[in-house]
Amino acid sequence: MKKRNYIATITLTVTLCLTYLLSGCTRDNDIDIPQASVNMMETTTVQPGEAITLTGENMHLISKVYFGNDITIDIKTPQTDRDHQSLTVYVPTEVFEETKVVPLAVLYNSVHHLVVCEELTVYIAPVIPTTSTTLSGEVEPGDIITITGTDLNIVTTLQANEESITMESKNATEITFKAPEVNMDTEFTITLIYDNSLGNDQKLVVPGKITVKKVIPPSENAYYQK
Repeated sequence: MKKRNYIATITLTVTLCLTYLLSGCTRDNDIDIPQASVNMMETTTVQPGEAITLTGENMHLISKVYFGNDITIDIKTPQTDRDHQSLTVYVPTEVFEETKVVPLAVLYNSVHHLVVCEELTVYIAPVIPTTSTTLSGEVEPGDIITITGTDLNIVTTLQANEESITMESKNATEITFKAPEVNMDTEFTITLIYDNSLGNDQKLVVPGKITVKKVIPPSENAYYQK
């Protein structure tokens, strides 16, 4: 009889231990780990330096933002100081050399990777020179003419009536050249040829025209004055 009671006691003890262990494991597995989710993104086309704001839940858990496979932004603000509903990051500057379409993704809880946007367009606006000069009046061959503007450093060729002429100097805001030699008084239109992301040999016509006067040698000038 005592032996039966002993066995029953052991059985009950083992059952209670197993019940306790199983219930403990269940409680551990039921721990609610916060998950980050993104509900909205303001735009899918951005430029370098522009802000991107993501809104959703538990945004404070995000530690990294990925622009494609090669560009990563670390969120350095302490987690306790972050907004739970939104996250704003800035598109990296001096990284994208041309317009690109890349996936935008985030990392949260240090291990979970979430793709926010499959195709984010990072747009690089083409550099287009401008001029603030309007040509006018009469000049003589060899006179220095100055054209002012912006982004003139990308100009590759200068044309006078579609014939290439030599530039004397060039920088981002100014180009100088000599008025061409002529056999008779000639009116010229000046065209700037440049290359940019839209293609090579783009053209920009400088407003106005100049008239290059034929230089009459002193001997001929004396003859005409008789």
